[in-house]
Amino acid sequence: MITAQDCIPCLTQMAENTIKRITRDKNTINIVLEKTAVLLKEMNRNHPPPKMGQQIHRLICKATGISDPFAEIKDHCTRTALALYPELKKIVRDADDRFSAAARLAIAGNIIDFAVPSGFTADRINAAVAESRAARIDQSALDRLKAQVTAAEHILYIADNAGETVFDRIFIETLPYEKICYCVRGGPVLNDTIQADAETAGLSTLVKVIDSGADLPGIIPAECSAAFNDCFDRADLVIAKGQGNYETLDECSRNIFFLFRVKCPAVAKLSGLPVGSTAVVQNRPPVAP
Repeated sequence: MITAQDCIPCLTQMAENTIKRITRDKNTINIVLEKTAVLLKEMNRNHPPPKMGQQIHRLICKATGISDPFAEIKDHCTRTALALYPELKKIVRDADDRFSAAARLAIAGNIIDFAVPSGFTADRINAAVAESRAARIDQSALDRLKAQVTAAEHILYIADNAGETVFDRIFIETLPYEKICYCVRGGPVLNDTIQADAETAGLSTLVKVIDSGADLPGIIPAECSAAFNDCFDRADLVIAKGQGNYETLDECSRNIFFLFRVKCPAVAKLSGLPVGSTAVVQNRPPVAP
């Protein structure tokens, strides 16, 4: 996905929200916003939006001297979700179709705005879960995913935000998790998941956890580590969570199922789904026998 004109205000707002969450120093805030404006003006629009998200995050870290500005927020989100883990597991356990129920929960995790700690509450999680359980979904895509999970030998599951990891864990616990390698970001970037967040969520005791080797809120294989690319190349099925992964991998020729909430007009146009949709999108249909 290229960076559309619609993405520019969103990226600007992201920079402003992030720096104001970290510091009240007006001089630092102004420097970051001015440099963000220059970055956005000079950026290569052929790059996907997460590439600029990476550059903005690096700019903020340099300006503040804080390497992981979202560390406390991510920990809060993960522990809040963990407190509801027993209730969420019961939803899956009581469902007629546990795979579908767990997949919907995984997408419910993507609905919540993890970057706003005041909004990450038990009530907000429960509302997101109810919304996702009732939402229209492409059942045929979900059925294909279920069949391919069974047939696959190696599955790569690419994470998105911290806190969402708990919902990923619930979904993964319904899958043949011995086949799964769980990928997090290669370094702190915004509120995306890194190794420590996956460990807090309990994933490191369930599946092998690797990182992409890149501090990018998405996946651009050319910027990732050799270890990641080896795992990526061996996987006959990739499950990728969130818009950032969709925005960076939508043109990849690999067999990828994207699970996410459509949150903006640019992604709505790309996916063909309305804003607010609960999306299960396969970027390469299975080859007919």
